[in-house]
Amino acid sequence: MRDFESDVLRRSLIKAGNMLGLSEVTLAGVIGIDITEMVNINIKSKEGKIAAYIIRIYIKLYSMLGGNQAHMVLWMNGFNIGTGGIPAEQIKDFEGVKEVLEYLESFP
Repeated sequence: MRDFESDVLRRSLIKAGNMLGLSEVTLAGVIGIDITEMVNINIKSKEGKIAAYIIRIYIKLYSMLGGNQAHMVLWMNGFNIGTGGIPAEQIKDFEGVKEVLEYLESFP
């Protein structure tokens, strides 16, 4: 039986990813697991922390862009002067996820 926290984290990550234009396969790669392991993400693991950061990126963009999915996808896939790159490419590793999140959270 799956644990409730893992299930909520997985569902939230997939929803956030979909809204940001990121596939489940991409998300699994970003957090460093195989797609088949997404059902067992431990919230306290490094993978769980990265998943939580991606969800926070989504929440911040949702807030800043009024929930407009098209604008969120555009932001993720366009060059951003503030992050110094294309956020969807920058989040391919833990440091990149942290940097994009820190940039977004620097705004009130």
